[in-house]
Amino acid sequence: MGAIEVKLSQNRVDEAACNLLKLKSIVDPQTMNGPSFLTVVVATGYAYIRPDGVHVIPIGCMRE
Repeated sequence: MGAIEVKLSQNRVDEAACNLLKLKSIVDPQTMNGPSFLTVVVATGYAYIRPDGVHVIPIGCMRE
């Protein structure tokens, strides 16, 4: 299971990453496994992994 947040602008990646990390921190490992990955999907740009481990992926990378 992973957690994904979609943002239209690269300017909102920090906000989305903060939301995902907060979500990961409140999942109780006694009742459920935490997300195995955290990803922000954006409209344009390059794919990269942030220093906090959150993946940033432009939507174009997800096509066939």
